[in-house]
Amino acid sequence: MDNSYINPNQSGTGFTDPQVILQQTKLNNTHEQSIIKENNRHEQEMLNLKVNHEKEIKDKDLGLVGRLFGGHDITALNISGILLLLLVIIGVIFTFKLICLPKDSQSISIVDLWGIITPLITLILGYIFGNKNNNAS
Repeated sequence: MDNSYINPNQSGTGFTDPQVILQQTKLNNTHEQSIIKENNRHEQEMLNLKVNHEKEIKDKDLGLVGRLFGGHDITALNISGILLLLLVIIGVIFTFKLICLPKDSQSISIVDLWGIITPLITLILGYIFGNKNNNAS
């Protein structure tokens, strides 16, 4: 009987070809890597679906006004911030208009204009940066 070829999977032979073992190991590693990649891809898809679903639910809860001004916790701050920006923009626009008008046709001076706008701006800033929970003492 010719023993030139011995099956490496046969038990009790004691013969293992390093190239066959290496090739089998490479195949196993490639297979394991493809399984891991597929599992990771599936997990990422499921995570994306979950995040998109939660976003849709939150958007429905907030509605149009909620998306513009934010959630229940920060709505007042967002509205105050928008009012602050509008006051500054209006003040700057009217200041430039008053600068361009001759002095005798101005109905209000720049100082009087900012005398009205500045207290409103400081009031809004006080609200935004003020501490509502001042019960520490």
